[in-house]
Amino acid sequence: MLQDLYLWPSLGEAGAEVVRQRDTMETFIRELSLVRTGSEFFAVAFVFAFTPAVCEELFFRGYIQQNYTRSMSSRRAVLLTGLVFAFFHLSTANFLPLALLGCYIGYIYGRTGNLVVPFFAHLVNNFGALIFLLFSGGGAGASRPVQFVDTPWWWCVVAVSSFLFVKVIRWFSTASSLKVDIL
Repeated sequence: MLQDLYLWPSLGEAGAEVVRQRDTMETFIRELSLVRTGSEFFAVAFVFAFTPAVCEELFFRGYIQQNYTRSMSSRRAVLLTGLVFAFFHLSTANFLPLALLGCYIGYIYGRTGNLVVPFFAHLVNNFGALIFLLFSGGGAGASRPVQFVDTPWWWCVVAVSSFLFVKVIRWFSTASSLKVDIL
């Protein structure tokens, strides 16, 4: 929302083009995620949540971050992998949130050394986004991109997500069986 209020308008026509491209992509995603039956829901969840979580975690954490960690500090490997993760998604409008998500998931992998944990974090993120899309009135035929910020429940989700984020970071920071020291 802050990007829509300040960043994109300040960039003039370039910012307007970023917003147009984002809106086109969001419309495309809404069309693809149209669910009419239970079996369609499972198919859409498999395509939008499960498959990307498996493939991206194997690639970004299992291959890229692991190789970066061999040649640089764990902290730099997490940061660089997060940036590559964001670039991979080819979304100027979502670059910063994707980079933060990539760093967060990379942090989780660095702390646990186990690909299953970041896979589940990625899966929960993707599945949550799909659920928000399906239950927010953002299905096919919606006239404008979904503005979650307009609804009070969105702020409850932000508060709970922030709380869980801090709890997970603290848990990983204090767990005794951790393999890699990132902080």
